[in-house]
Amino acid sequence: MRRIAYFYRLATWRYKVNGLRVLLYPLFGFAFAGEFNLVLMVLFLFAVLGLLMSSYALNDFYDWQLLGEKNYMSGVSSLTRMDSFTIVSLCMLPLVAAVPFVVYADSVLRWLFLVIAVIVTAYSVPPVRFKEKKLLGVVVPPIAMVLVFIEACIIGQAEPHIIVVLSTLLLLFQSYAEALHMLDDTLLNTEVTKLKTVTIKAFMKVILCLYIVISMYLIAYIDVVFFVSLIAGFIRLNFAQGLGTKNIAYVRKHIWRPEWFLYEFLTYGLLGILGYFKV
Repeated sequence: MRRIAYFYRLATWRYKVNGLRVLLYPLFGFAFAGEFNLVLMVLFLFAVLGLLMSSYALNDFYDWQLLGEKNYMSGVSSLTRMDSFTIVSLCMLPLVAAVPFVVYADSVLRWLFLVIAVIVTAYSVPPVRFKEKKLLGVVVPPIAMVLVFIEACIIGQAEPHIIVVLSTLLLLFQSYAEALHMLDDTLLNTEVTKLKTVTIKAFMKVILCLYIVISMYLIAYIDVVFFVSLIAGFIRLNFAQGLGTKNIAYVRKHIWRPEWFLYEFLTYGLLGILGYFKV
């Protein structure tokens, strides 16, 4: 079981972070549901799980094959003896979990999920490999995560205004997370370095300053509850100002550290469950 978990990134392996954290995005979206379609929600969670398992496995496989990255796959002798077609087939096997959702969902949800699937697959798989394109490599992961959140909100029939507001905050937050990912990559000689370290740090600070400005706007014109986002923005910016290179990998593995300040979204999720954001 441990080998399967490492292969599909269901568990942390050395510097490769646990991919299960992606499930927080649909769960966060469900917190704002106006109506609970339990069957569709469960099917969507399994679909996202299958997609993330497949996409992480494909990412590790092609990083190993194209970049010579020393990841879990490269160190398993049984895999090194397999042909590429067999390994890619194993990587894509979890997509079977998405079939019930694609069949059961309406056309809008079905096509939105397929768009997400194409985006996250094209991020790692040649000949597209968005991750090797400087600008696209930076913006594609945040967009994909936000689309997962939006689809979860649509399934739960969340209020449109809260979808727009939280999607904006999540897009900026995930861009911050992607910047941390890129900084971590600069320490690994076999990984793709999209931007220079100085540029990444500047990008991160710009994103966080924008986060603070938008939080101020939300406080003034939407709801004072978004003061939580203002606090979160300053905490993350303070971390970014004194950011070193030695602690990045540790921070990325521990999502409840203050540098992430996920308590912001936990607060909104709890308020959503209590119906605070319903019109």
